[in-house]
Amino acid sequence: MADTVNSQITDAVTQSNTNVLGGAPAQSMGLVYQTTAHSISLIMQNAAAAQNSMQQVNAAVISTACRQIMAVPVQIESELTSKKKRPQKKLDDDGRLRPGPDPDQGPSDLSDSENDQDLIPDTSENEEDDDEEEEDDDE
Repeated sequence: MADTVNSQITDAVTQSNTNVLGGAPAQSMGLVYQTTAHSISLIMQNAAAAQNSMQQVNAAVISTACRQIMAVPVQIESELTSKKKRPQKKLDDDGRLRPGPDPDQGPSDLSDSENDQDLIPDTSENEEDDDEEEEDDDE
């Protein structure tokens, strides 16, 4: 067999190899640029999705805060009305509490005609007792 090759074939193969080797850096950089652009686009997409999620959380927080703010006057009003309805504890003649309804069970059926002076203990009798005790001490 002949060991010689046609020079035109050798030139064609050499040009083909040179073309491949010469274009490889450009192709590889093109591939790098495409991959980088794709990665950046994914990052931007994730950032937009995260921002959307944070806006949803923000809306939920604002609506919850508004609901709590709107509920505060109702709570204060209900506390004020519950304090007004609480029955006052009455004292008997000895200055001790009378047995009666538990104030935590709700408003009582106290009539308005009862004397409000029952709420204040009578201290005049106690003063007389104190005077008698002082006289006993002097003797």
